[in-house]
Amino acid sequence: MEKRDLDSQVALTIRIFNVKILPKDEELYFDVFQKIFDKEIAINTRSDKYMEIHSLSVLEDRSAIAGELIYYTRLNGDDWYNKRTKNVETVQVNPDLNPNAKIGEFYFIPSAHRFCFVLRSGGISPSQVKVFIDRALRGIYPDKEVIVEEETSQDFIEKIMQAKSIQKIHVSITYTNDDLTSDFAALWDNDLKESNVGKMDIEAKASDKKGIDLSENKLIKGALELSASNGYAEVVVKKGKEREEYKTTEYPRTELIRTTIGQKVIAVRDKILSIFRATNGK
Repeated sequence: MEKRDLDSQVALTIRIFNVKILPKDEELYFDVFQKIFDKEIAINTRSDKYMEIHSLSVLEDRSAIAGELIYYTRLNGDDWYNKRTKNVETVQVNPDLNPNAKIGEFYFIPSAHRFCFVLRSGGISPSQVKVFIDRALRGIYPDKEVIVEEETSQDFIEKIMQAKSIQKIHVSITYTNDDLTSDFAALWDNDLKESNVGKMDIEAKASDKKGIDLSENKLIKGALELSASNGYAEVVVKKGKEREEYKTTEYPRTELIRTTIGQKVIAVRDKILSIFRATNGK
């Protein structure tokens, strides 16, 4: 690629997945996707759809990985309708040829354990990417616990904090990968780690019609904040006679990164480290 092409401006809209392999071993994160690529692992994500890593490159200092996923249909030779003969037949299918292929761009930052998928109109669904990461990692490390959680938008926390009549809160949390967190989220995180609790479910119900006051319950607020990257939360809010449910899964976090073609992997790495780590990772 010519230098003028590398200097061309580009905007990346990414969705972010928090990847955890337990028990914790930092070295695993630096080569796990290389192993998936080298083994040519193809994951059946749904129905007749499969996904695998199409290409992969690693920065010289191993601080970031850039790659492509490919998503395609795998044909089965059974039960094909022959319109001319009006018969249902078995046909010979070339296993090397797979239709409906889509390619998606991704980045992985090992020190932050974050997998970043670039959104494209009509491209691969992030939900299928999550299935691929989870199943591929379990295939590489069958004896370890694998947790893949999509990052939640800050909009979710803000909506809940502004809600006037919270009737019920359910939070499921796991401990972090040493992320940057608020003081009360850190309190939960430290307790989970020190007590060797892998997962905790918390449920709170309002004692009267006024609802739960999160400004007076810093522990529940901290658990909600922790769930944005490390778990799941569902909140029921009363609005007049109606009840509305808010779920973290409905508020995925997106980040817009403006950079040049030649600096994409650096820009994504620096953005992720600025969000989830206290230093630039050096």
